[in-house]
Amino acid sequence: MSTERLPENWREVWAQRQRLAQLIKQVSYFNVPFMRKAYGTHEHDLPEQCNDCGVQLGELHVIGCANERCPICARQFIVCGHREATA
Repeated sequence: MSTERLPENWREVWAQRQRLAQLIKQVSYFNVPFMRKAYGTHEHDLPEQCNDCGVQLGELHVIGCANERCPICARQFIVCGHREATA
């Protein structure tokens, strides 16, 4: 078990990551740009907030969120393989 603790300002740090995620509108796969999909675009009847990264419906996921869908194949982006060539 890790002995590391979250910093006191972890909420502010995470909120900043959520804001920065909104600026990354697209990903590239072998130099072909693909627009990222906002939370709630692929599924219906989702909670107001992503249960992994905490963004609201209509916002882009924090990079590395387990719930983000690949804009190419719609599978889980962190494992589908299209992320490997993303710059």
